[in-house]
Amino acid sequence: MGMRTPLPLLPALVLALCLSACGSDGPTPLVEDPAASAAAEEPSPSGPLPQEPGPPDPPDEEPSPQSTADFGEAVGFAHPVGPHGADPGEEADVVYTVDGVERPWAGRVDFTVSVEVPELARTFPLTDMEVVCEAGPEIPLAQTEEPLAAVEQGTHDSRMWCEIPDDADRVRIVVTNGDDEAAFGGSV
Repeated sequence: MGMRTPLPLLPALVLALCLSACGSDGPTPLVEDPAASAAAEEPSPSGPLPQEPGPPDPPDEEPSPQSTADFGEAVGFAHPVGPHGADPGEEADVVYTVDGVERPWAGRVDFTVSVEVPELARTFPLTDMEVVCEAGPEIPLAQTEEPLAAVEQGTHDSRMWCEIPDDADRVRIVVTNGDDEAAFGGSV
């Protein structure tokens, strides 16, 4: 007699065990995952759960311009005298004024922004100057027919206009140029 190989019985044994486990009417024992039971038995931390930080509180109001004046009043800002990149030393004031404010019709206000540039030994940039009109819920950007540029010493006027609500009786014109920011207000 020869020796038998146990391999043909292995599939039959697996099938018999599966049928007996699946076919019984009673509860089937489950094999527990040791990691799952350890996590379930771990004590929960005492005390309140940490709260995630919420959004920061909004500011009470928009930051106001550095200076505020009535129409026709001048507001000056110190700028260094000398070429860009030179050692700061002497300073001179660049002066902004909004005047000539008029209302040609109900939904528009016209005005002149004047920039008086002292001798700075360099040009003064107006290319990024932005002017807005506050007279209602929308704050439109002022329009001009002449593009702004870098200017030399002297007084430089730009005639501008904004669309404003028909019923607006006051307007606030905010001029921003680099770090210079001034608001001019009054009746229209």
